[in-house]
Amino acid sequence: MPPKADKKDDKAKQDNAPESKLQQELTALQGSKQDLELGHAILLDKLKQCKAENERLLHEIDKYKARISSATQDYVDILQHREEQIKVAESRTSTLQQQLDRLQTEVCQCNEQIAGLKDVNHAQAQRLGDASALLSDKDHLEETVKKQHDLIEQRG
Repeated sequence: MPPKADKKDDKAKQDNAPESKLQQELTALQGSKQDLELGHAILLDKLKQCKAENERLLHEIDKYKARISSATQDYVDILQHREEQIKVAESRTSTLQQQLDRLQTEVCQCNEQIAGLKDVNHAQAQRLGDASALLSDKDHLEETVKKQHDLIEQRG
């Protein structure tokens, strides 16, 4: 009878073999499912981290944009102020240049007048010298005439 027992064992083994294979496949599939779920959880966590990092970076970009916008506006204001200062300085420079030109013209006119007055003064100085010489000659002649007149009166 032992050979009959072998047949029963073989038959039981054959019946258990497909169940065993299914059980092994089921175990393998459950392990794969757990691995996939773990991978999925890791990917979800990484996605959350990436979203959080994206939000942080977007917030940081917004802060930089605001700073850049503020700085740009400040620089625009500074530039406008400098341009206004330049316009005022150019206007002042133009006014001063006009005054300088006018004063240079007046100085030239004054120099011409001074040269003319020097010529007149020189001519008058010569005339004065001539007049002084004539007065001196006149005084000298008057003295001479007076002396001669006195001599004539004494003789006569």
